[in-house]
Amino acid sequence: MKTRGIKTQEPEIVEEESEIEVEEETETITEPELPEEKNSFESNDNNSSNNVLSSIKKWIDERTEIPEPEIETMNDNQVDHESWGVSHQEETNYEVQNEESNTIREIVEEKKMHSEKTIIAKGVQITGDIKLDGDLEFFGEITGDIESSGDITLASGAQMEGILKGRNLEIVSGYVTGNVSLNNDVTIENQSILTGDIHAENLVSSGKIVGNVYIDNKIILNDSSILEGNVRARELEVKAGAIIQGQIDIEK
Repeated sequence: MKTRGIKTQEPEIVEEESEIEVEEETETITEPELPEEKNSFESNDNNSSNNVLSSIKKWIDERTEIPEPEIETMNDNQVDHESWGVSHQEETNYEVQNEESNTIREIVEEKKMHSEKTIIAKGVQITGDIKLDGDLEFFGEITGDIESSGDITLASGAQMEGILKGRNLEIVSGYVTGNVSLNNDVTIENQSILTGDIHAENLVSSGKIVGNVYIDNKIILNDSSILEGNVRARELEVKAGAIIQGQIDIEK
C-alpha cells in the first residue's frame, strides 16, 4: 500500500512570516515631529520671557508705588480733629513768631531812632523851628520852637527861646525861655534856669524855675532848687533848703 506523503505548506508559512515581517517593517512609530517640538520650545521660551518681564515689572511697581496718605485710612472725626490740630498749631506758631518779630522790629527801630542823635555844636546860632526824629543835644543858641520824638539835652552854655516838646528833657547847665511839654520826665540841674510853664510826668529840679508846674505824678525839689509859680502834682517832695513861692495843689 502506497502511502502518500503530506506536503507541508512551509512556503506559505514562510510567506506568512514574510508578510508579517513586511508588515512589521511597514509599521511606523509616530514620534513627535521636530518642528512641533521646536515650536513648543519656542512657546515655552516666550512664556518664560513673559513671566520674567511680568515679574520685573511687578517688582518695579512695588518699589515705585507711592503710598497713599495715611489720612485716607482714618475716620472723619480723627482726620478733622488731627488736621485742625496741626493747622491750628501751625497758625498759632506763625502768630507767635509774627508777634515776636514785630516786637523785635519795634525795639530795633526805637533804638535806631534814639541812636540817631542830632548835635548842635557850641557857637552855632539857629533862628527857626526845628522838628526831628531821634535825640537832640545842643551847645549853641536856638531861637524857635523845638519838637522831637526823642530826648532833648541842653548842654553847658546852651540857650533856647521858644516852645519845646519832646519825650524827656535834661537841662545840664543852660537857659530856656518858653513853655515845655514832655511825655515823660524833666530834669533841671544846678545853675540852670527855665522860664515858662512845665507839663510832664515827673520833675526833678536842682535849678530855678519861673513858671507854673503841672506834673501828673511826682515832683522832687532838691536843696538848691527855687520855684516861683504854682504847683500841681500827685506827690511833692521838698528837700531842706528848697524855696517855693506860689500855691501848691496836691491831687489824690
